[in-house]
Amino acid sequence: SATFLTADVSTEEFERLPDDFYTDVDGTAISAGFHHTCALEMRSNIEFGGALRCWGFNDHGQATPPQGHFIQVSSGHLYSCGIKADETVECWGHQGQAEPGLFLQISAGEFHACGVRKDGTVKCWGGHVLSAISPPPGEFVQVSAGKDFSCGLRPNGAAVCWGDQTKGKTRPPWGLRFKQLSVSSYSHYACGLTIASDSSDTDAGANAAAGAGAGSRLEGESPSSKVAEGSIACWGERHASGYSGKDPRPGPYTQVSTGNRVTCGIRAPPDGHIECWGLSARIDTTKKEGDHAWEQVTSGYQHTCGINAYSEATCWGPVHDEPGLNARDVPEGLVVA
Repeated sequence: SATFLTADVSTEEFERLPDDFYTDVDGTAISAGFHHTCALEMRSNIEFGGALRCWGFNDHGQATPPQGHFIQVSSGHLYSCGIKADETVECWGHQGQAEPGLFLQISAGEFHACGVRKDGTVKCWGGHVLSAISPPPGEFVQVSAGKDFSCGLRPNGAAVCWGDQTKGKTRPPWGLRFKQLSVSSYSHYACGLTIASDSSDTDAGANAAAGAGAGSRLEGESPSSKVAEGSIACWGERHASGYSGKDPRPGPYTQVSTGNRVTCGIRAPPDGHIECWGLSARIDTTKKEGDHAWEQVTSGYQHTCGINAYSEATCWGPVHDEPGLNARDVPEGLVVA
């Protein structure tokens, strides 16, 4: 059953991390959805952000974006949402409704979307699982909407999840802090980019600071003695993430993105290449771009896209015979903002 996990424990008694501790998601410039992709296209008259450009499956208008100046984009199942230059949200496609108000960040899951408001609270809407759109109160710095659950990042690095509890997907690993989260829109798992910690950090109850649903300690569960910076830890249906190791996948990585039984991460400089693992039919295990690092990676239903240092987009995955389904076919000449 779907049960709402509330976080009612104050975070004030725990250390708040510096304001810039989390991976910057304000520049989300490309997003892979369900057979469609949307990106912010660079325009000479726009200093920050760009115009929307979408391609792929368009039966519900998900690849026909609105006009205007956008600063973020996120693609879900048969729809996408973006934050405009005035910080309001607009959605298009099968789920065209959006919440009023000003937002700092947006995330489109399979059927529901969530956003971080200007005051730091999270608002979710759409979908068919009530608990997935019922976030706990309090301040967040990032949110990621998924299949039928969502996860958010507290200012102290704690992960909090809410929604359908099956397969343990609303229970992040106890004692870990994160600087970025990614919830799969098509499988029952989520992953996070870890902040370095040792046993003294975990004993302090970093995640317990966010309350129930935030990696509460289970009977017999012990934290790792040491967690490296930029490792990737996953929870829920862990085999769906493509990595079955007991400890986090060693990094360092600078970003993680979860897809449909495929997970991808960008290796930290000086390496900078994209690594993917999971269902082999849908991935290239390594993407290298000469001597230049990748800037962003995004995994969708059956395809993955990345942006290189030259603001060029590349997508890969299965090629579909049906016209209009090739969300991997990046429009010629596209320069991502």
